[in-house]
Amino acid sequence: MTDTNTIGVDELRQILVDEMGVDESTLLDAPGVALGDLGFDSIALVELGVVLRDRFGVEELPEEAGDMTLAQLAKHLAGANTEPLAVAAVANTAPEVNSAE
Repeated sequence: MTDTNTIGVDELRQILVDEMGVDESTLLDAPGVALGDLGFDSIALVELGVVLRDRFGVEELPEEAGDMTLAQLAKHLAGANTEPLAVAAVANTAPEVNSAE
């Protein structure tokens, strides 16, 4: 599985073309257009989320993914990679609770 930090705009664009059937010229002509404006409804976003989970281990897309451009989504996904590590670090340092008190 590939680290989510490696998901870039070009990779997302290629996934939209290869897996989601989006015309590449549409993406190249409108790089600042939100996914929702490209026709991605909630079902299409779920399908994209499944592809990203299978390829890169992405847990889930943010609720506002339909309002994001490819660049914004790539940036979000790159930042999302550190969150589980931070949660795990906190979980491993939690004090033990003594139930006998």
